[in-house]
Amino acid sequence: MTEKNGLDCKMKIYLDDIRDPYDDTWTLVRSYDEFVLRVFTTVALSAEDPITHLSLDPITHISFDHDLGMDGEVEALSGMDAAKFFVEKCLDDPALAENLQEVIVHSANPAGVQNIAGLFKSASKHGVLNQNLIIKL
Repeated sequence: MTEKNGLDCKMKIYLDDIRDPYDDTWTLVRSYDEFVLRVFTTVALSAEDPITHLSLDPITHISFDHDLGMDGEVEALSGMDAAKFFVEKCLDDPALAENLQEVIVHSANPAGVQNIAGLFKSASKHGVLNQNLIIKL
């Protein structure tokens, strides 16, 4: 675990367009776009070679809502879209998944809950994520 000033540093991301996180240890993001920005920081190693790097603190927990409201007159990208993005990035850069301990799906959408949980169960089973990953519904 990363340490800053003697403290364990970790990030717990709570994705929901309406509800607030469980407590103040969670970082609230309200949309797919905010989720992506929170997970990754773009850093230029040189002017010619910008690359995407992990956020400064390792992600240990993610809590997903499925339905993320409207984007104008169309349905916004969902928590499932965010979950797919995260798993795909873990395929590209396994370091992203190294510290992930728990995924919570707190959505009121039953099909969305099963889809997000199923994605993480499959990714864990196939070695993309920690096989000891805790998935809570």
